[in-house]
Amino acid sequence: MRERDHAILTDGFPKGCILCHRGAKLVLFVTGRCTEKCWYCPISLERAGKDVVYANERPVRNDRDIIKEAKEMNALGAGITGGEPLLVVDRVCRYIELLKSTFGKRFHIHLYTYGKLATEENVEKLEQAGLDEIRFHVFEHFEWLEPALKTNMDVGIEIPVIPGDWKRLKRVVDFCAEKDIFLNLNELEFSDSNWKRMKRHGMKHDEYTNAVTGSKKLALKVLRYAEKRGVKAHFCSVFVKHGVQLTRRLKRRANVIKKPWEKVNRYGLIVKGVIDGHKEIAKKEGLYYNRKKKRIETDVETARKIAKKYSVKAWKVLEWPVYEPWDFEKSPIG
Repeated sequence: MRERDHAILTDGFPKGCILCHRGAKLVLFVTGRCTEKCWYCPISLERAGKDVVYANERPVRNDRDIIKEAKEMNALGAGITGGEPLLVVDRVCRYIELLKSTFGKRFHIHLYTYGKLATEENVEKLEQAGLDEIRFHVFEHFEWLEPALKTNMDVGIEIPVIPGDWKRLKRVVDFCAEKDIFLNLNELEFSDSNWKRMKRHGMKHDEYTNAVTGSKKLALKVLRYAEKRGVKAHFCSVFVKHGVQLTRRLKRRANVIKKPWEKVNRYGLIVKGVIDGHKEIAKKEGLYYNRKKKRIETDVETARKIAKKYSVKAWKVLEWPVYEPWDFEKSPIG
């Protein structure tokens, strides 16, 4: 086993993971409907059970929204997720074809599924549309993978590591070894939507993160076994998902959408100077006025000078660079 880019693995990453670690994958959420009711599901209450589509954090109303979001983060690929994407397989195929025709065949697309609906017919549709990689969320019912294993797509299993689940995880490794497919292990985590269910199942969280206590320890045991069986496996921790992948995705987007006077910090947040209100000052000084947020936006030093000149308050803002940007931190400029 070795560590690469904060993830722990027995061998190289699947292609989808390589781009994901670079923050270069568009997250395409195609429906909140699902065939399963997993107690650990982290999907937000705003999306769970609803037939809604999002490209990253952007609500999708038409195909242009997907392409615009992909361009604004300089995406090199997409991960299709849900819910259960195969409940809307024709929609998924249309999106795959849309992305491939816009960005080219090298635009890598992978998809997550529980597998129950991965029939020969659906898998054939996905392959013909251009899907590159398919990942199954299964601990058993390995027969669901058989149609996909007959295709040219990369096939693997991606599952959360639930403390106390060693026997099931061991069987998953054995199946991956038999079929020569990859295995991704995700650190189990608490979310706003699954908190009560997780507690009812006896899960505890680490002191400083939402990671479930014991998930990483068991994952390392599974990785050691996978290494012995010659399985390409890797462990994606809560830190990797939020501290590496998300940060890099935000940074890619911020560097595309930022205005000339804005800067991007190491965490991918946009740094700017802000003066609330005072539209008349903005007009007089030739500064940008954000009508939606009703404030002057400029660089930090200019905001400082303007505040001193007109005896008004100025702020240094760290802005989350998503579809509907919000202020992560707002501190007064002295």
